[in-house]
Amino acid sequence: MSGHSEPVRANLFHAGNTCPFCQEAIAEGQMVVTCNACGSLHHDTCWEHKGGCSSYHCDEKVSAPAGSLKPDLVLSATELERVVVPPKPARRSADEVARPFLAPRPERLSKMAVVSIVLAVLAAVGLAGFFSASLGAALIVGLVLGLGAIALGVIALVAINMGRKVYGTAPAVAGVLLAAGLVVAYFAGLGVQSSRGRADRVILKMAESWPDEAELSRLPPAQARALRANVVVTAQGGGVFSRGMSYGSGIVVRVDNQKAYILTNRHVIGAETAGAAASRQIDILFYNGEKSRAAVEWTAPREIDLAILSCQALTLTKVDPPELLDALASQGEPVFAVGNPESLPWSYTEGVISSARRQQVGGQEIEVYQTQTPINRGNSGGGLYDKQGRLLGINTWTQDKSVSEGLNFAISTRTLLKVLEPGERRRFLKQFAPPASPAPGGQTPGRSVPI
Repeated sequence: MSGHSEPVRANLFHAGNTCPFCQEAIAEGQMVVTCNACGSLHHDTCWEHKGGCSSYHCDEKVSAPAGSLKPDLVLSATELERVVVPPKPARRSADEVARPFLAPRPERLSKMAVVSIVLAVLAAVGLAGFFSASLGAALIVGLVLGLGAIALGVIALVAINMGRKVYGTAPAVAGVLLAAGLVVAYFAGLGVQSSRGRADRVILKMAESWPDEAELSRLPPAQARALRANVVVTAQGGGVFSRGMSYGSGIVVRVDNQKAYILTNRHVIGAETAGAAASRQIDILFYNGEKSRAAVEWTAPREIDLAILSCQALTLTKVDPPELLDALASQGEPVFAVGNPESLPWSYTEGVISSARRQQVGGQEIEVYQTQTPINRGNSGGGLYDKQGRLLGINTWTQDKSVSEGLNFAISTRTLLKVLEPGERRRFLKQFAPPASPAPGGQTPGRSVPI
């Protein structure tokens, strides 16, 4: 057995070392001894208890020859064959580990939470179709369902938070938030729709505003002819995302076998393409009170704001479509406009050509008239005429009246004739070829177009 040094009291140098016997750290002030053979530091009591050094270097089993050691455990080949390797322990998630220590989760989903989200979705569908529906339908479908979704969602949340019988916080919160947003959108949409559609709703009650045939007979022929050719065009959406009712004017440019062809703006029928317009219901009201359902025959290419409609015209015996000019009118030339501004159908206003301008639309140059002839919402699609009653342009847009006054614009008929194919001219426009009447002073502002 190896010897040891004399016991000493541990100082800072000794403190922190591990006693090989008790495997505890030596603290300052404890009595320690050092093995003379391997230099291991022991507690004095651990050395006495062991009866010598307990370190790995001085262990007799480790240092003894292999042949002198006796096995502690002997396994036969038969026993090794019977050994069964245990399966790898399954990994458990944090939720599985924590589940025994948590309160049991409710087993039933709140029916009110489910109904709340369903009502909110139905209200969203109603809002999507708001602009193609009447105000009454929007109120019933949208507001009632939206408010119901909010009420049921709030009740479901209260029931979920007060007890442990049901769950469904997520659908209840989603239903409340969605329905609340939709209700706000409904009220905003009602305000917009009311301001937009007020004139459109009044027009249905203004049969007394139709031109009287006796009065038309007393008017100058050019004015009477333009008023008879003017029509009211209304279009309302046939799709979920279509706009609501749009309202404007149109010009009868040909009547053939009780079929009328009507020139108007593309934005009046509420569609950018003929395919989109096909889903809308377009109605025509003629000066004599006849109403007819219209179809889109043609829309101008390259986003030019022109379209031609067709419909039955069973009683238009006195409508004489106007002549179209293929040359630009002169600056300062007197003109007049006929249209249906602000639900006041068959209105007549006068002015002059302020300028003839050019504009790029979809890569196509078009010619437009700037005129100070009074034009308002509802005049779109109506005609701009010279004093002889010949069609110069199609009234299309005006500047904001709060910003400017007397800045109104019409697409020239010359642009229309440029974008129409020869076959389309023969099909849609009146066939005529009268010579133009010279203007005062020998000037010819434009000539009639033979179609």
